[in-house]
Amino acid sequence: PEIEERMRTDPQLESLTRYWGTCSKFAIWTLTEYDAVVYMDADSIALHNFDFVYDYILNGSAVFAAQGTPGCWEDPPDCSEFYSAFMVIKPMPNINEYFHGLSEKNIMAEGDIVVLNEVIKAWKPLPRYTLVAQSETARPMMYPHDPNARTVDWDQVKVYDFAGSASNKPWLTYDLQKQTGDKYSHPYFHKVRPDSMAYHKYMKPIYFWNEHYDEVLKSKQQKKNDEL
Repeated sequence: PEIEERMRTDPQLESLTRYWGTCSKFAIWTLTEYDAVVYMDADSIALHNFDFVYDYILNGSAVFAAQGTPGCWEDPPDCSEFYSAFMVIKPMPNINEYFHGLSEKNIMAEGDIVVLNEVIKAWKPLPRYTLVAQSETARPMMYPHDPNARTVDWDQVKVYDFAGSASNKPWLTYDLQKQTGDKYSHPYFHKVRPDSMAYHKYMKPIYFWNEHYDEVLKSKQQKKNDEL
């Protein structure tokens, strides 16, 4: 398509090529056989049950709900943008057709977050910490009024998104820790001290990911063995 060619040749768009594939998530609006759909990015992991989010759609109060960006929790709040890593959607064919119509425009090269926030202006914000993005520093703290507290209340977090640089994705952290034999290794922090704030804020979701990733790899290996 023309937009893909422009992305390869236009210097202003070339740096955005990593976001092109993220626009494939617009296809979820085609799932009209369902009353409500919850979408999660592939680099996100569910930490706790989040069934309650379906109610935003099923009770008719919204056709789209998502986690607001940090501005939603500031004083005064600015809840004009949302994250697209975790979305609750009422599939509608007219929305899908609209996104399809944008498919040859430069705005698509900027990725799904830009396009979704440009198009969807009426949305319901999910409760704070339904989604926590790795790229954020805010976490639900166990003792929020203690400035020295380091214990994160992970029970409040339903989904964790490993947002940020491509070099900080969880499968790469997994590989690094396996290669070094050091569970404190991290591609961004290099080595995380267990008594540090970085450890409390960033490492538990990684360990949870590693645990499940181990099981996935074991299952794949077992399938290969069974086919021999």
